[in-house]
Amino acid sequence: YTMGASGSGLRAITLSSDDYRYPAWSPTGLEIACARFDASTRRRQIVVMNADGSNPRALSDTSDNAAFPQWSRDGSRIYYWVQRFGVKARSLNGSFNASMAGFYPTSISWSPNGQWFPEADSVSIVIIRADLSSFSRLGITGVEPKVSSDGNWLLYRRTNLAGAADLYVARTDGKDENRVTTSQYGDLTASWKP
Repeated sequence: YTMGASGSGLRAITLSSDDYRYPAWSPTGLEIACARFDASTRRRQIVVMNADGSNPRALSDTSDNAAFPQWSRDGSRIYYWVQRFGVKARSLNGSFNASMAGFYPTSISWSPNGQWFPEADSVSIVIIRADLSSFSRLGITGVEPKVSSDGNWLLYRRTNLAGAADLYVARTDGKDENRVTTSQYGDLTASWKP
């Protein structure tokens, strides 16, 4: 469905019998990427369609069980995670196809220049190149890292031994880490001011 910000103009853009999830608007607002369940393969496939639901086309492989599509900053590629593998990226015109095992981004926070994004695994926060050719470990732990608008800082969450989450910031090279909240109940999320 699409609708106006006021809730008016509700309009179905897919068939009601289809199971579409994780919609992501393209930067131009002209297309939507989402994960569609394919009953014949019992897997989710990344599909791209026009904003009105017309011209749906599969982007991911039918062997992938894919979810969480996300557009590159310039809209030329779509990144998505594949169950039991990691992250894949494809261009709409087929000129780019890359993958990296072990990372499962559900919400990419792009650097201002679109050349990298932070992600976390069970070991540490990493910086992943946009072409998925390499990553570098920062030596800090946390989840859901977000890049500041100037590209110099990361904001992320870390759970302490008592089970409460606090928010931290660190430079994008992992230095100058600082806990910015202390809560007995936990701080689950935050975002940078643009």
